[in-house]
Amino acid sequence: MIFSCIFQSAKPNESSVLNENEYGYFRYKTAFYDGNFRIHSKLFQGSDKCFSDFDCNPKDLLTESGHLSPTQVSFPIKLDVGSYYAISKIWYVEASFLNCKESNLKIYHGFKFKEPFDPFQPLDLYQNDFCEWIGANQIVCPKIEITKKGIFEIELKSGATRSNQYSVRHWMAPFFLTPIAILYCALLSESVDFIDVKVNRYE
Repeated sequence: MIFSCIFQSAKPNESSVLNENEYGYFRYKTAFYDGNFRIHSKLFQGSDKCFSDFDCNPKDLLTESGHLSPTQVSFPIKLDVGSYYAISKIWYVEASFLNCKESNLKIYHGFKFKEPFDPFQPLDLYQNDFCEWIGANQIVCPKIEITKKGIFEIELKSGATRSNQYSVRHWMAPFFLTPIAILYCALLSESVDFIDVKVNRYE
């Protein structure tokens, strides 16, 4: 016991060690009270050699996935201090009686692909401090700047409808191949892009 006490007293203070770590958080947050979000983000620090969504894997690639729901309104990703680029794919599903909705959203953090496409310089680095829609379900936002103990937040909330269409695709999905689901969601499911995106920073 004496040796144990001497050994423990020689340890550094754990709280001071934690305070010395250089990290912050990249966080998703929502105020939706219906439906669920599924999030998949590819984060990287070098934006070179990025030629498409499927060929955008520079060194130091970090892949994170998570969920947001009425009971889990925040999804934080711990990152070292620095600047990051990313591609995030977000799926939203809301199911209420005779009114099922889904929305797919893609976020480019810190860059967008040039139009027309240039194979030698494919990226247009994004310098603005706000998010900008580049399509009905595509948006470009500032690159992710992580400060020590700071939070870079993407807030997902309800916005104006940008596009709206009806589909019978849920008939084909294995999960929905039940009479109960068809009766609950009705014969047609609605694909609607209505998610608004805002960037918040907390130092």
